[in-house]
Amino acid sequence: MNSLNNVGQQPIPQQAKIQINPNDLPTIPCKNEDCKKEVYIQTFVFKRVSKIISQTGKEQIVSAVTFVCAGCGLGFGKEPVEVKK
Repeated sequence: MNSLNNVGQQPIPQQAKIQINPNDLPTIPCKNEDCKKEVYIQTFVFKRVSKIISQTGKEQIVSAVTFVCAGCGLGFGKEPVEVKK
């Protein structure tokens, strides 16, 4: 059964359901060359919203979910920073 969209009331075609086995997909390793672990931990970062841009006119704290490498703590998708000695 096709459903209708709200714009031109045209039928929305049904998409074929694809079966994906997660075991068949490549695992993404940490980008840190000294680590390369493939396990990440879900964590949070907290951001401070200034009262100037806050919807309430008061300072607010907001949280965002992020992932870090279980081996070295590098954030998922982040590039390691080279430390100059």
